[in-house]
Order: sequence, then C-alpha cells, then structure tokens
Amino acid sequence: MIEKGRAPVQIESRTLSGSAGTRGALRIEIEYPAVTGCACGAQLSAFYRRQAEAYYRACCYGTPRRQAEQQRALWKDDAPFEPLRAGRSFSVMYNEGGFLSIFSDSWEELGCAGSFLRRQAHTWELSSGRAVPAGRFFRRGSAWRQLAVSSISSQIEQWTAEQPAAFFADARQKCRVLQGFYLADDGMVFYYPAESLGPRALGIPSFLVRYSDFGGMLAVTL
Repeated sequence: MIEKGRAPVQIESRTLSGSAGTRGALRIEIEYPAVTGCACGAQLSAFYRRQAEAYYRACCYGTPRRQAEQQRALWKDDAPFEPLRAGRSFSVMYNEGGFLSIFSDSWEELGCAGSFLRRQAHTWELSSGRAVPAGRFFRRGSAWRQLAVSSISSQIEQWTAEQPAAFFADARQKCRVLQGFYLADDGMVFYYPAESLGPRALGIPSFLVRYSDFGGMLAVTL
C-alpha cells in the first residue's frame, strides 16, 4: 500500500535557451519545472535541471546542430534564414494526494530533415522523492495490466472505425507492451512513442484508462 498525503506542491517554470551552430543556425528553448513546497523539492528541481542541461548539450553538439548547419550552409547569404528550432516543454498532469505527475515533450523542427517529438513522464511519491512505476499503484497479483491493454485496444478499434488511417494495421498488437504512463485527474494515461502505433500526424498516442475502471485493483485512492 502506498501512503497517500494531502497537500499539492508548487511548480514554477524555468527556461534554458540559446543558439548553436554557425550564425545561430539552431535556436534552442527548454522549459523545465522547479518544485517547491515539499521536502524533496530541491531534489526534483535538480533532477529536471540536469535533464534540461543534458538535452541542451545534445542539441548543441548532436544531430539538431549538424542538421541546422548543413541547411544554413546551403542558404544564400543574401536571403533571410529562419533558424531551425529545438526545445522542450512540460505539463503538470497530477498534483495532489502526495503524488506528482509531469510529462516533458522534446521536439525538433529541422526543416527538410523532418520534425521529431518525444515524450518522457515521471510520477513521484513526494513523501520519499522516489519515482513510482505504474505497478506500484495496484494491488499485488491484480490484472491491471491486462485491463489497461484491453482498454487501449478497444480505444484503438473505436478510433479506427471513425478514422481508418489513424493507426497502423498492427497497432492493437503493438499496444500490448505498455510504454510510459502518467496520472491525470480522472485516470491513468498510457502513452507510446511517436510513429510507433500510427503515422507522424497522430503525434504521441495516448490513452486514458479511468480509475473507476480499475475498481478494487488500485492500492491507493486517486
């Protein structure tokens, strides 16, 4: 059983921004959360700060900069060049009862090289400052995973009935391996990498399974 606290914590936005590459070919802007109001606030803030700095370095010295410089080199000097862009934003999805769920989306708009979107979510138990895996919210031996997959598969089926090209033909098979999750006010959201279940236009495939659907499987009231 996970201990459930009460008071939510405070979240402020911090920004890390700058340019990289020849003549500022790449513009980088990263938003990340700073957490206060709990004993582990400094620990969580430092975690997100390190993540932001690591992504900033990856943009400055990795593929985003190389792609931006290659396209800048092909540009005529007398024509205006709009810098390519990379960044990260975050969303606080759950902040009550001693739990905090945040997801961060990293994106890169690299012109003719394409655009890329990635999501990473963390759910924290604020009494300990530890990340909580999905399974910790459920009673041992319960069939929560099977219920979640069944719900996701049904949602894909319903969605496909309305928009046949929304998902790949094998999406209902691929969704059986759960990927990331985060808590929301009315349920647990399970998400998959972009282009894993459907074309790029689908974005990040995300599926809400309501807490009430899990019934007595939950080990804590959410």
